Amino acid sequence: KGNLKEEEKMFEKFTKDILNKKLIQDIPISIVNAVIFTFGSLAFAPLINTNHIASFSGFQWLIVILLGLNTATAYGLISKAFSLTDTSKVSFIITLNPLGTI
Repeated sequence: KGNLKEEEKMFEKFTKDILNKKLIQDIPISIVNAVIFTFGSLAFAPLINTNHIASFSGFQWLIVILLGLNTATAYGLISKAFSLTDTSKVSFIITLNPLGTI
């Protein structure tokens, strides 16, 4: 059952990245990423505990902002790299990507 979940996740990521490659051929990368991050943020907005977030210290806000910038930069750079790479090589990179987390 665990392997099936991993295969589903890999398929979803592969599909997302291939669609992303197709999108960025017609639409600027910055716009695609802005739309993805905006809708992703709005989808999780109802789950936010505002009382907890309101009590964040300055250091905690700094960490949240730095992590957000890190994520946006990483996805922006990988989208740019995918736009400059052949689709067959992109699928190879995506397939091997989970091995980097082991």
